[in-house]
Amino acid sequence: MLEMEIKEQHVLGTVLPSIFLGVAAFLLNVVVSRLVATQREQIAALKALGYANRTIGAHYLKLVLVIVIAGMALGVTFFHAAPSSRVTCTNPSSVEAQISPARCGDSTTQAQVA
Repeated sequence: MLEMEIKEQHVLGTVLPSIFLGVAAFLLNVVVSRLVATQREQIAALKALGYANRTIGAHYLKLVLVIVIAGMALGVTFFHAAPSSRVTCTNPSSVEAQISPARCGDSTTQAQVA
């Protein structure tokens, strides 16, 4: 039973972040596409002044990198700000868990997982 729970958590730990990353990439694509569409006149003026496509593209790539780095910084900050929500265990067979009486309504309830 514990093995099944661990496998389910492993699947959730790999599938859900992939979904969130895919949605974030899609939204970033939408934002940058709309930004480029609204700045077409400025891009045309820059091209008329002799700027290369690579230079203009690098500008928008820098914008995307700033957004990605800011998101990574926020993610790392929030990950380290909430250490109580994570449980680390090096040996699952030696885990002991106690259920608090306030949660169960019984002052003698105590569970041990071995």
